[in-house]
Amino acid sequence: MMMEKEESLEKIYFKSLFNNAPDSVALVDTDGYICDVNSYFETVFKVKRENIIGQSVIGSTIPVYFHERAIRTFDLILEGERGPFNDVLCVKHDQTTFPCRVSAIPIFSDSEIINAYIIFHDLTEEYERDRQLLYASAVVKESPVVLFRWKTTEGWPIVYVSENVSRWGYIPDYILAGEKSYLDLIYELDRQKVINQVKAHEEAEDEEYEMEYRVVTGDGQIIWVDERTSVFRDDYGKPVYYQGTVADVTARKNAEIALSNNLENVRRAWNQTIEVMALTSEMKDPFSVGHQKRVASLSRAIGEELGLEKEIVDNLEKAALVHDIGKVEIPSELLNKPGPLTDVEFKLVQTHSEVGFIILSRIELPWPLAEIVYQHHERMDGSGYPRGLKGDKILLASRIIGVADIVEAMASHRPYRPSLGIDVALEEIEKLKGTALDLDVVNVCIKLFKEKGFSF
Repeated sequence: MMMEKEESLEKIYFKSLFNNAPDSVALVDTDGYICDVNSYFETVFKVKRENIIGQSVIGSTIPVYFHERAIRTFDLILEGERGPFNDVLCVKHDQTTFPCRVSAIPIFSDSEIINAYIIFHDLTEEYERDRQLLYASAVVKESPVVLFRWKTTEGWPIVYVSENVSRWGYIPDYILAGEKSYLDLIYELDRQKVINQVKAHEEAEDEEYEMEYRVVTGDGQIIWVDERTSVFRDDYGKPVYYQGTVADVTARKNAEIALSNNLENVRRAWNQTIEVMALTSEMKDPFSVGHQKRVASLSRAIGEELGLEKEIVDNLEKAALVHDIGKVEIPSELLNKPGPLTDVEFKLVQTHSEVGFIILSRIELPWPLAEIVYQHHERMDGSGYPRGLKGDKILLASRIIGVADIVEAMASHRPYRPSLGIDVALEEIEKLKGTALDLDVVNVCIKLFKEKGFSF
């Protein structure tokens, strides 16, 4: 009775194992006909158990173009071989196919094979994973971006590098063998800069950062790279690995450097042009030699004290250097006349603002040089010339040059009078502030002379 119960339990165990196996399993006889299939077989092959029993395992599960191979496989099974044997395409009841690995377990009775379990392991997911890996590998090989992982210890030993580091003339295995640390790859003149930047990121506890520097390739060339790095920390928050993408940006960097050099050349040429124009107007009026330079110096100091951006201050200084360029059209005898000018003569001299505008408006610039020069004799209350502009209609740069022009002119000698001195000049703009002259500009100008030690 006990024996029968044990045999019964054993059958239950085998049946449970058979039906719950994670692969498709078919029980076949020695002629290859299906005696039973498990539940997973029904699911994968899309067939009911009662419809598959009695059919040949070869004809029902493997397409015709694999029959010969399948028959040889079955012969091996009958000889007692186990497997796995072949990766083949298996066919479902709906005639769709899928990759499969066929294995077998012969069942013996007194040394004689009476049945066999045929196991079909579905390879669909593995094939897809392999395909994705192959695709990813191909993408990495063709990518200009090299993947790195390196330790945070001294020299930054490399623990992983993608195959496409070969683009830099290096063999991945050579690098991973410890022949090159990450710091070794960095161009010698850039190493300390990179070390300092990494240290700064560590102190700031940045999880990600980006920087540019140069590396040396396997054949000794120097290339620019853009590194984008993530920091991996241990359970205590201490950095243990850096992992990042390193892209060759040499072409872009060279273009930036070339553009910067071109801009610098243009800037130098423009500054020289400004100097020549300033010199031209001063040669017309020898008594005002240095006037424009001094006005430019004071204008720059006022702009800086007002907190204007550097580019705006630079442009302000350039405009001040040529604010009297229009005087090249004024007769020299008027500019150098020792006595007072008549009304007609004074109106003629006043045209220098408009003439300067006409001359400078022919130059295309991203800032209003011509208009600044045009307005430098305008006054906040509308009492200026040539257009009688008021308040905010007057550019800030013109207001600054206007104040600097008055101070410098009064403090310098002129053909028609000696210098009045800087104190008198400052008293004059003090009287005019808030009416003819900009209040803030005048206050800053006076502060420069009385508190900051400015002088011509």
